[in-house]
Amino acid sequence: MPTKPSTLSEPTPTEAEPAAASAGKLTEDQEQQMIVALKRGAEKAAQCVDVVPDSPRGEGEVQITFDGTKGRVTEAIPGAPFAGTSVESCIRRAFVGEIILPFDGEPKVVNYGVKLPEKGAKKDDKKGDKK
Repeated sequence: MPTKPSTLSEPTPTEAEPAAASAGKLTEDQEQQMIVALKRGAEKAAQCVDVVPDSPRGEGEVQITFDGTKGRVTEAIPGAPFAGTSVESCIRRAFVGEIILPFDGEPKVVNYGVKLPEKGAKKDDKKGDKK
């Protein structure tokens, strides 16, 4: 059974990190892989607005479960404002299956912020932006 969710200290996906202290001991490489998986999932989730017509927009959290035995994200549960809407399953698919370095122990559960852009919002050009 998953452990109690850890809340990430930073609200934006690019700055958030899994709370390793409350989730157990992980190596730096394992933590970095989890961060990469979270960022990749959030980027894919942001594209859900292009796939799901009339989906809600804005910011919210997704509860992510990392299974170290399987070496991947096994569950993603969107919260408000996305839970129970047409975009919920798209957000789940954006995270579930992301691969991480395996780790020992119970699955790690973290809350991670996602943002679905408003209609007509210009997408960020990630190539030249090194903030």
